[in-house]
Amino acid sequence: MAELSLIIPVYNEEKFLEQIVQKTLSSLKDVDLELILVDDCSTDRSLEIAQKLECNNIKVLHHKENQGKGAALKTGFMAASGKYIGIQDADDEYDPNDYLKLL
Repeated sequence: MAELSLIIPVYNEEKFLEQIVQKTLSSLKDVDLELILVDDCSTDRSLEIAQKLECNNIKVLHHKENQGKGAALKTGFMAASGKYIGIQDADDEYDPNDYLKLL
């Protein structure tokens, strides 16, 4: 079980997705971290990019139809295994370093 699971809802974020994943991993390198990317039926290359990033601590989930951010978060929450769960928007709205303060 991870200490922190971060849910990243994804909808047409091909320009920012890889950057925010790398920034989050770098900022939280000393945390037992699980990232859950939930693609909400993007029409751009977001799902393809997410799948290339998938590894041991990065899960990629995909909606077959667009259901909205709330549904993407719910999907991510259901898949999370962390002691703590947070949200990291793909457009870098939140600073991943703030999770260190919360922990």
